Amino acid sequence: MGNKKKIYVIISSIVVILLLLITLVILPLYHLYQGNTAYAKAEYDVAIQQYAKALGYGNASKKINSSYYEKGKINLSLEEYEQAIENLKNANGYEDTDKLLEDIALNLIKNKNYSLAITAYEIIKNIEQPTHYNYAIACSALEDENDYKKAIETFNLCLDVEEASEKIKVAYYKLAKSNVSEKEYIQAKENFTMANGYEDSAYMINVCDFLRAEDLWYNGSYESAVEIYKNLPRDFSYEDINVNNKINGFNNYKKLKELEGYYETTSSDYHVKQVHRSTGIWNGWDNTGSNGSFEIEVSLLQNGNVKIHGSAEGRRYTNYSSISSSLRDSTFGVIFNKELTTNTLSPGVLESYDSKTLKYNGNNKFTLSLNEVDNSQDVYFKYVYTSNFVFTKQ
Repeated sequence: MGNKKKIYVIISSIVVILLLLITLVILPLYHLYQGNTAYAKAEYDVAIQQYAKALGYGNASKKINSSYYEKGKINLSLEEYEQAIENLKNANGYEDTDKLLEDIALNLIKNKNYSLAITAYEIIKNIEQPTHYNYAIACSALEDENDYKKAIETFNLCLDVEEASEKIKVAYYKLAKSNVSEKEYIQAKENFTMANGYEDSAYMINVCDFLRAEDLWYNGSYESAVEIYKNLPRDFSYEDINVNNKINGFNNYKKLKELEGYYETTSSDYHVKQVHRSTGIWNGWDNTGSNGSFEIEVSLLQNGNVKIHGSAEGRRYTNYSSISSSLRDSTFGVIFNKELTTNTLSPGVLESYDSKTLKYNGNNKFTLSLNEVDNSQDVYFKYVYTSNFVFTKQ
């Protein structure tokens, strides 16, 4: 029994050794052979699978890199750049992989595929032309990411690239446009200046000053706005608004501002005639010395014109069926709103409607009048109502 047991142990050991030999030596060598066979036939995917099972033996690891390298070259010949980059990445620097990747990146830059060019550059261990790498980053920031500050910063690292000097102007221009949308007009002006004549940047430099003045104007800081307008060409216009008109408008405003304020009633009268429809005989009732009200405001409009606006109110008689037995009075008035392009308000009718008229007499004097006939249902009489109120600024 003892001898049989020893023989069994020996046989078992031999079997184990044979299995280990097959697993650790013979089988990997077989896969290595299969990999070499597939590699020779340019069946690189099969080769890679076989070599992966033979790692640690022979040159299996190097052959994997070589297989990916050859796959990458095939992709490159077919202009399949994304697949080429992926395969050359897995080639782990085999032979001239870095050079091929750099050639791919340069070609992608020409085709304006900056993000993929960056991917290719990031695989390269030693980039021979880092300026083009920075150029790809800058172009991507400019055209793909709309990150103009990053673009400007990176273009400054690659000004040796011929196109970079023109691209950086584009970046400054677009950054300036972004500044304008955020109402950062001083920064926008600086960036349009750095755009160095790109497109309408010279015009936009003036626009920045114009818009800064417009904001001040809109907020009522007219004098500060005009100081900026004066630094612009007098014939400069933006969105149909002219600098010369704004400056003239301000000067007009200062002159017309003298009209602004509350006015006193310096004279007044209101009357009614009761006229018999058949005979023409009439009776009249009069009143004088009543106070009305008048005020006027002067404001500047965004287009540079001046607006005068306000209200005037006086008194009038009111008929109640028989004016002789029930004579009463009430108020009447007008609201006016007039746009001027000159620094004077010419004498004449300022507002007129519903038998009511407001006139400017000149010399800071206004007259409110009413002239109304037959404001009654009385079958025997007609009535003529008149009122006149004169307002003067003291």
